[in-house]
Amino acid sequence: LNCASVDASECLSFCNPINIEYRFAPPGKSETCFREAADPSVINFHGTFYLFPSVSGGYYYSVDLVSWSFIPSKVLPTEDYAPDVRLFKDGFIYFTASRHPPDHCPIFRSKNPEHGDSWELVSQPMPYWDPNLFEDTETGRVFLYHGCTNKRPLRGIELNPATMLPIDDPLVEHDLIFGNPKQHGWERLAENNEDVVNPYIEGAWMDLYQKKYYLQYASPSTLINVYSDAVYESTTSPLGPFHCALHNPFSFKPGGFMTGAGHGSTFQDQYGNWWHSSTMRITVHHIFERRVGIWPAGFDSDGVLFCNTRFGDYPIQVPRTRWNDVWIETTPRWMLLSYKKSVEASASLDGHPPSLSVDENCRTWWSAPDRKEGHWLKLDLDRLVNIHACQLNFAEQDCDQYLREGEALFHRYTMEVSSDETSWTTAIDKSQSNLDRPHDFQEFVPEIRSVRFCRFSFHHIAGGGKPAISGVRIFGCSGEDKPVKPLIISSERDVEDPCIVSLSWTPCPGASGYNVLWGIDPGKLYSSWMVLEVTSLTLRCLNANLTYYFAVEAFNAGGISPRSPTVMK
Repeated sequence: LNCASVDASECLSFCNPINIEYRFAPPGKSETCFREAADPSVINFHGTFYLFPSVSGGYYYSVDLVSWSFIPSKVLPTEDYAPDVRLFKDGFIYFTASRHPPDHCPIFRSKNPEHGDSWELVSQPMPYWDPNLFEDTETGRVFLYHGCTNKRPLRGIELNPATMLPIDDPLVEHDLIFGNPKQHGWERLAENNEDVVNPYIEGAWMDLYQKKYYLQYASPSTLINVYSDAVYESTTSPLGPFHCALHNPFSFKPGGFMTGAGHGSTFQDQYGNWWHSSTMRITVHHIFERRVGIWPAGFDSDGVLFCNTRFGDYPIQVPRTRWNDVWIETTPRWMLLSYKKSVEASASLDGHPPSLSVDENCRTWWSAPDRKEGHWLKLDLDRLVNIHACQLNFAEQDCDQYLREGEALFHRYTMEVSSDETSWTTAIDKSQSNLDRPHDFQEFVPEIRSVRFCRFSFHHIAGGGKPAISGVRIFGCSGEDKPVKPLIISSERDVEDPCIVSLSWTPCPGASGYNVLWGIDPGKLYSSWMVLEVTSLTLRCLNANLTYYFAVEAFNAGGISPRSPTVMK
C-alpha cells in the first residue's frame, strides 16, 4: 500500500456537501445542537470565489472550489438569512440580506472582501426577505428582487444606482412569479411533490445571458427532498414580462446521499464554465439543518439553463480549462465502493447500528454509545480495490456545546487501510487537526492501491458529541463489471394529472442503483433522480402542458451502464 502525503494543490475534486465548517446555531435557537448553512450566494471576484451562506457569522473564499477558508465579519449582518452578493461594473461587491418589518434591510459594498470589516453601508431601502440585487450590464439599471411566502408572488423593483434606493416614490413593486402547482408539478409542497398546495416562491437570482433575462426562483420548501430552482425567461426587460422556461426545474436533486438543490446562485469560473450553488437538506436535529452544494451548470446552444446534479454527491472534478462537453467531462471518474458493505464498530448506541453509516442516507447514522476516545468503525469492501477519495460525514449526536469558535471546535480522527486486516497503513492522520469539517473530503494523489479494509478511529468530536457518522463514503475503482443496460417496461402518464408519470424498468443484476433521466427533448435529458435498489419511480414534478422523454441507467461500484432507449410521454 502506498499512502503518500497529499499536496492540496494537486487535488482537483470536491464532493457535496462542500467541505466547510457549517457552524453551530447560536444558543437559544434550538434545544438541540445543530449546524446550519444555506441559501448560498457565490461570486467570482478577480479569480477568487466568495461564498455567503445564511447565519454563518461571516463568509468563505476559495481559489479553486476545493479548499475554503472562513472570513469573519463584525460589520455585515452575517447572522441574517439569505445573504445576497453581486459584483457591479463599478468594481464593488454589493451585499444585502433579509429582515422582517419594520427593520429596513441594509445594503453594503466593498472592493476588498478579503477583509471582513472592509464593508461600508450604502443604503437601507426597505424590509424584504430573500433578496437578489441585479445590475443590467446592457443598460446600467439596477434591480432588486425579493419574496419568500406561499401567499404572494416574487416581486421586483428598480433601484437608483447612485443611492441604491427605489426610484419610485411611492414605491412601485412588480409582481413577477406566482406559484402554479396545478400545472408545475415541481412546485407541489410535500416530500416527492405529493401534495397540491400553495408552494413557497422564494430565493430569487437573476442572470443575463445573450440578451435574455433568466429569473431563477426556489420552491416549494427548503424542508423537503424536492426543494429546487426553476427559471422564468424574458427577452424584454429585467421586470418582464416573463414566461416559464420549458426545462424546469433546472436545479433538482431529489435522491442520493443528501437531497435538495434549491435557493442558490449561478456563477462562472475564470475559464467561463458555469456553476450553480444551492441548498441541501438534512432537517433531522432541526428543520433548518441544511448544507451547501455546488454543481456544474450552463446554457446549451438553444439558451436552455441547466444544472447537472446527476451523481450530484459524488466527487466532482474541477476543470483547469473550459469544458468542451460539460455532461461528458463531469461524469464521475470514480464510483462509490462503500454502499451497504459489511461494517463493524467498537460499540453502538441503541437505534444507531454501524450499518447506518453505509446506507447512503445522510438522515440516518451510526453512533457510539458514549464520548470516550478511541471508538472505531471498520469496513470490509469485499475485494481489493483502488481508493481515490473518501468523504467522512459526521452527525451531531448528543452535542451539548453551542460552539462557534474556540479550542474544542474540531474533529480528530484517523483512517487506516489494509489488504489483509493484519497489516495496516495510515491513509489519513487528523489526530492533531484543529479544523472543524463535518463533511470532510479527502482526495488521494496518487490513489491508494489494493485496499480491502478501512478503519476509522475517533479521537475528538466537535461540539462535545458522541462519535457519530452518517456516511462513510469511499470512492474509487473496484474492477468489477458495470451493470447491463436496463429497459423501461412501463411508462404511464396520469391522464387526470399530467404532472405525474409512473415508470418501471428491468432489474440489472449487480446494480446498486439507477438514475432516472428526463427532459423536454431526447437530446436534453437534463433532469435526474437517483434511486437505490428499486426498479420503479413515480415522478410528480412535470409541467402538465409538455411532452417529456425518459431513460434509465444503472450503476454499481464498477461503473455506469449504457442508457435505456428513451420513451416519450
